Amino acid sequence: MKHKWHDEICAWAAGKKIEHRWIGDMDWQEVKNPVWTSCDLDFRIKPTPQEPQYLYAWVCKENDSVYLFYDKPSGVLEDEVHKYIGKIKLEVDDAV
Repeated sequence: MKHKWHDEICAWAAGKKIEHRWIGDMDWQEVKNPVWTSCDLDFRIKPTPQEPQYLYAWVCKENDSVYLFYDKPSGVLEDEVHKYIGKIKLEVDDAV
């Protein structure tokens, strides 16, 4: 039977960063020398940042309606009716 933190211990030994938190707490903190025997802590391999994702926004010049797209639509450019107003960077909560 593997140790409860087997994957995390192997990753730490291989040089990956490890985070811990008190059980029931939401905040993860990086730890240099984990104490794997603690019953009060959760451990995880520190997540690697993902490429940023954006919502692209246009406004309708006729009625000020805003349209959001997950991908910048190809072929949809500014015209007499629609004005491109920018992009919104999305962030993902680590706790999810």
